Amino acid sequence: MGSAVSFFALRESNRLPLLYSSLLTVHLIGLAIGLGGATIGDLLMLRTVVRRQPHPTMLLRDLSLAIWFGLAILTASGLALFAESPEPLLHNSGFIAKMVVVAVLMLNGVFLHRQLPVFKLSGGTLLAGAISSVSWYGALLLAMFKTRFHLELTDYLGIYVAAVFLVWTGYTKVQSYWLRKESAPPVTQSRVPVA
Repeated sequence: MGSAVSFFALRESNRLPLLYSSLLTVHLIGLAIGLGGATIGDLLMLRTVVRRQPHPTMLLRDLSLAIWFGLAILTASGLALFAESPEPLLHNSGFIAKMVVVAVLMLNGVFLHRQLPVFKLSGGTLLAGAISSVSWYGALLLAMFKTRFHLELTDYLGIYVAAVFLVWTGYTKVQSYWLRKESAPPVTQSRVPVA
């Protein structure tokens, strides 16, 4: 995906700034499509699982296609950006962590896309939603800050796994709350006799 290192190398040398800016713009468009679609899709799935409401299958399918389209744009533009200056990126643990997160994001996307026809309401779906949310926003943060923080790859991945666990735990707590709320008897107000 995109590279701050490549951007600064190109800007300093004034080599092909228009090409780089164009690739970066295309990359950001892919991010907007993919991240926007994933955010809406994750919220719809969370609502479906938590509140046990019927899911909008057609909308989720359309969002899934938009997300895959965004990922295709991100992948193509990211490869072009990477090809410009691969060496510094291959030694950057933040960049490598981002690639691992993106790979997890894509595998999770395949799982979620296959769930759409039946969309089982389960803890596994909540976990997949947590992985999706954390992966999209985690990849974005890693792209933005990979040259600012100098952590080991295992540290980045540990933070990622902890974030997935925390978000999944939050999702399950919200689901438990709604299940308790739905199963509780309705509260009736007692009438106070008027004297």
